Amino acid sequence: MRTNVAVYASASVPVIPVYSLEQRAQIRGSMWTARGPLPWGPRPYQPDNIITIDYYEHFSASDQDLILDLYAKQRRYTSAPMGPMVDPGYHGQLPASEFRSNPRPYFEAAAKLERAGVKVIHFVRPDRDAAGLAWTVDDLDRELGPVFRSAEAQALMHTVCLGWEPGPRYFYNNDWWVEMCQWMARTFPKALRLIHMVSDCDAPVGRDDDWRGITNGQGWANVAPYIHGFLAQYGGYVEGQSVGEFIPNIQHAIRDLKRRFATGGPDGTWPRSSAWGDGQPIRVYAGEYAAYRSYWENSPESESVQIGDAAMAVGADGFLDGGTA
Repeated sequence: MRTNVAVYASASVPVIPVYSLEQRAQIRGSMWTARGPLPWGPRPYQPDNIITIDYYEHFSASDQDLILDLYAKQRRYTSAPMGPMVDPGYHGQLPASEFRSNPRPYFEAAAKLERAGVKVIHFVRPDRDAAGLAWTVDDLDRELGPVFRSAEAQALMHTVCLGWEPGPRYFYNNDWWVEMCQWMARTFPKALRLIHMVSDCDAPVGRDDDWRGITNGQGWANVAPYIHGFLAQYGGYVEGQSVGEFIPNIQHAIRDLKRRFATGGPDGTWPRSSAWGDGQPIRVYAGEYAAYRSYWENSPESESVQIGDAAMAVGADGFLDGGTA
């Protein structure tokens, strides 16, 4: 693929609090909706700038402390995304990440969050490389496998998500999703494992799945043994709907998805089990719904909280884009 990197040699294992999978599954976070006077982002150093906590490892120690005060102490969020370890940065406004040969700054930042009571969700698969090529399982094993298999990673990365919205919508077929989820389960066998998709994508299917007869329910059934939860993304608010217009839509979508996982769906193909075990469905989280509009349009933080609370009111298993923690 891309580079010949040195094999990462483990050094020290970070000491962090011990949580059960069930405790880690109580996701309460703010992806890009909390605000604070920090560098980078859309409004650098302004009080309404976005706390891009997924870039936590790039901030100075003092800025990290400020983030902990604003994010964990004041807003009481207990979950946060980080990663991936290889990333070009966001639209030139956030720094690039390259931690293949030296992941120590990433590990130290993640451990600092954990010790402060913020459970980290590690997004592990980079989206594209500099040439625009998508990462395959072979690429992941070669480029990041030595890091992920290290003692530090296994002791620290207790919640993982495959990646940030692999896509575009319905771009990858179910075989791809199954292969990737199997890789994630093989690489992080003891972790809480999640997937995330582009907005308003309700199943890990695409391309040729329709004519192959793989329904949405069957697509979920094929990945269910390897994952614990779905960080769902809903796009109506960022596409211009008001909070009042959007809330009924996200509530309906969450209720419907949870009902399908609980009952097997209208055709009986939807899985009622998951990596949690038999009879324990995939958990449905309000994963993303306000980040883009908060970042680019400076929409009120209170609206993201209102949306997250509305999702929880109809049974969402948690939220990662604003809410009342």
